[in-house]
Amino acid sequence: MTTVTETALEEATLAWFAALGYAKAQGENSAPEGGHAGRESFGDAVRPEFQGFGIGKQLLQHVIVRARALGGTRLYWETSARPQDASTRAFYEHMGFILCEVLDDFYAPGDGRATYCARL
Repeated sequence: MTTVTETALEEATLAWFAALGYAKAQGENSAPEGGHAGRESFGDAVRPEFQGFGIGKQLLQHVIVRARALGGTRLYWETSARPQDASTRAFYEHMGFILCEVLDDFYAPGDGRATYCARL
């Protein structure tokens, strides 16, 4: 019998998404002792030629399932507040996320950070 670790499962899942055109950088578990389970997501994107096929939706649903399994109660997602990223923000809103904060000029002058939150 083969034992599959959580890390191996996560790596296989990310490889599957990569094959479908998804790129991601993920940080270590960011939950403080006794805090909400979660991970820091440093970047995510579905390559333009693969957009519109439901990959982003599948990915976000996978993240939600994983966050719940880790005991998370909320999920925070960040993106740019630039006008050209309006479709990205609309996607998160369509997926049930609520805009909870905008920090002007966070990334660069004229490029604010929009933070979205969803209860799990």
